[in-house]
Amino acid sequence: MEELIPEDGSFRGSTGFRWTRNVALYWPGDSKYGFSSFISKEDAEIVKRGIKTKGIVPQYNLSMGKLEKLKNHEDMTIREAAERVDEAIQSNQSRLLLEEAQLARDLGISIACSPVVVKLYPSGKVSVKWRAETPTKEDAIKWALRCPPHDVHKSQKVDRWLRKILEDSLDEHT
Repeated sequence: MEELIPEDGSFRGSTGFRWTRNVALYWPGDSKYGFSSFISKEDAEIVKRGIKTKGIVPQYNLSMGKLEKLKNHEDMTIREAAERVDEAIQSNQSRLLLEEAQLARDLGISIACSPVVVKLYPSGKVSVKWRAETPTKEDAIKWALRCPPHDVHKSQKVDRWLRKILEDSLDEHT
């Protein structure tokens, strides 16, 4: 388990441990990997109703909250496209993420999995980012103790995170 996920994940102050995986929903043109898109080119355009980001790879990001709002849009075309995109998201969860989460559950660590954001890249590719995270600080502590990262820098961050939790806990009881 510690070889599998910790290098991809991160510990956060109050939320504990989390990691993400992406699932492609639409790939324009021929895919050399034999990928079949789960949504149409027209439905992929709905992602442009999200926020346009700048950076190395500019993209549109449509949050799941915004997608939910679009499913109630007064324009039937927009509403139906949003519903189809949401259906594709729910039908194509990250199997890798689900398997990783199950491994954690087998170790007694609770994990919640959910889609976070739909992305449209300049190439026309659309993907959804799925996130797995520990729902409680106790589960994150279990994770840190049972599956510590091997990377020196990440291991030091986890140690600092655990120390801070311990210090905060001691402060609460004094």
